Amino acid sequence: MSLSLIITAITNIINLSLLGFVLRKRDGISLNTHTFVFAGSILALVLWATGNYMADTSSTLESALFWTRAAFPLALFMCWFILYFSFEFPTKRIRRRGALWIYLVLTILFSVASFGSAIVEQVSLDPKIGISEVVIGPMYLYVVALYLVLIIHTTANFIQDYLHLCGREKIQIGYVLTGWGTFLFFAVFTNAILPFITGNANWSKFGPLGSIIMSTLIAYAIVRHEFLNIKVIIQRGLVYSVLISLIVGVYVILLFATQFIFSVTTEIDSVISAAVTALVGIFGVPPLKTYFQKVTSRIFFKDRYDYATVLEELASVLNENIVRDSILKKTTAILEQSLKVKDPIFWMEPQPLPSREVYEISIPIKCGKKKIGVLYLGQKLSGDAYSSEDMSLLHTFCVQAGVAIEKASLYATVKEYADTLEVKVAERTAEIQRLQKDQEAMMLEISHGLQTPLTIMKGELFFLRKQGYETSKIDVLDTSINRISVFIKKLLGLYRLEASSHAETHDVELQSLLKEVVASFSGEVAEGKIEIVVSKAEKVIVQGVPDELEEVISNLLSNAIKYSEKGKKNIIKISLLDTKEFAQIMISDTGIGVHKEYLKNLFKKFYRVKDEKSKGIHGTGLGLVICKKIIDMHGGKISVKSVYGDGTTFTIMLPKN
Repeated sequence: MSLSLIITAITNIINLSLLGFVLRKRDGISLNTHTFVFAGSILALVLWATGNYMADTSSTLESALFWTRAAFPLALFMCWFILYFSFEFPTKRIRRRGALWIYLVLTILFSVASFGSAIVEQVSLDPKIGISEVVIGPMYLYVVALYLVLIIHTTANFIQDYLHLCGREKIQIGYVLTGWGTFLFFAVFTNAILPFITGNANWSKFGPLGSIIMSTLIAYAIVRHEFLNIKVIIQRGLVYSVLISLIVGVYVILLFATQFIFSVTTEIDSVISAAVTALVGIFGVPPLKTYFQKVTSRIFFKDRYDYATVLEELASVLNENIVRDSILKKTTAILEQSLKVKDPIFWMEPQPLPSREVYEISIPIKCGKKKIGVLYLGQKLSGDAYSSEDMSLLHTFCVQAGVAIEKASLYATVKEYADTLEVKVAERTAEIQRLQKDQEAMMLEISHGLQTPLTIMKGELFFLRKQGYETSKIDVLDTSINRISVFIKKLLGLYRLEASSHAETHDVELQSLLKEVVASFSGEVAEGKIEIVVSKAEKVIVQGVPDELEEVISNLLSNAIKYSEKGKKNIIKISLLDTKEFAQIMISDTGIGVHKEYLKNLFKKFYRVKDEKSKGIHGTGLGLVICKKIIDMHGGKISVKSVYGDGTTFTIMLPKN
């Protein structure tokens, strides 16, 4: 058996075994692109090594020429697949991939051309050493240039990844870069340096051996952290060894016991012992196995956690917390305790990237398609690798965390806006209160300023009347001054109501209050054709300010008298109704009434109805406004209904205790 055959066989067997190992370890996991490309690289490498062997061992010139030419496309495809691998591993990265497909087109073109005389025109055979001379064609240098470009581009990709990645991915790419560098060194050393130094081209047969190191390191980088946990093997071996020993021990003890007690033949002893041992095994082994697994798990898997429990704890934190910092703090504590990992790091945009350079794994945190952060974890405190269960837990958590953190961010934004709005509202309220106080002060000053000259004017009018001046003109002036005085008084009263808080309340017996107010209008009623009828009612008591409620009834009665129909008998009815929750006061008149279109404006400040029947009736436009303000401050309601020409009804609802 020749040395070339041994080297080729060893190279191919090991490389194919590594490929099978990677594919088997990826069982149950989707065969991603870098695994597929690795498989293509291994197959191309095996074919290239086989082609070199066939070329070196060819006995005919035609065979030697064919395999020499075939070695070129096989090597090109091997280099192209490894370049493709550099784009995909350890994770697919955004690079200019256009060159990759240009290289593929060139590889195919040169591969087709290699089977003609464009690259290798002819070879010579020496019976002792095989191929002794190769006559190159016009495209040979272009193929060599493509080799160099593929190698340089692949090396640049690996170096770029190694410089920019960190943690587990950096370690993985470090293995790949070491393997690739070793392969290149073997290829150059055995195919160029040694033949040049020794003058013997047979050193080239050792070149494929470098591929073993490269394939081994790349395979390890791909399946790193996915090996079967050796602890499981040790635990199961220990448990089953103990169980087998116990069963054998029971059988031996029973065998000696039956011989000693019954003194029967060996065949019967064996049958009895086997039967009893089988029964012991059937009923005793399962509980013993469970017991030993439980005991040994405390030793081998002291760091194990209950997946469902931890996931439930994490989900509970995400659901019950709305503040992002609280979510990150609490989930970090759970991950530290369950996974036994030191200082998990949550990186959230727009924060700067974490300063620690070495971490074991990184899992993106997304909300939909939007990436909002990354979870970084270093090595476990135990030194163990992250299991598939760990990765499943972390990926599930990160999906839920993305939604929860985004929800927390939205809550923080809304809360910040609400706080800002609250401050602005408080500032605006304070400003309005200040303006109201300034307005009240101004109104008081104006009122007092006007009341003084009005009082002087009334005194002068009284003096002129005593002197015998024309009384009718003095009466007109006196009436005007009284109207201005009433207006100022009501305006001042309204502003005091709006600016001040509610006065101290007392029990108010409404029937008595109504009678007192009606009695105060006896003089005005006697002058006109007006009758006030107060319906009898039981004693009704509400909490209120007597003076203010009296002012409401007075204003409404005054309006009813003022807007009574001239020339006919007018009746004003006052009724008091005691309901379960409210005391209802209704004041109805048979006066001129109000058009429906004017009713909605009656409680507006300074509003006066202006129609034919209201001409000549003076008022301030503040009486009903004051009534509504007082009733509102008592927690009640006031409403009005009217039919033009047929009277008006005001209804007051005051809450009872």
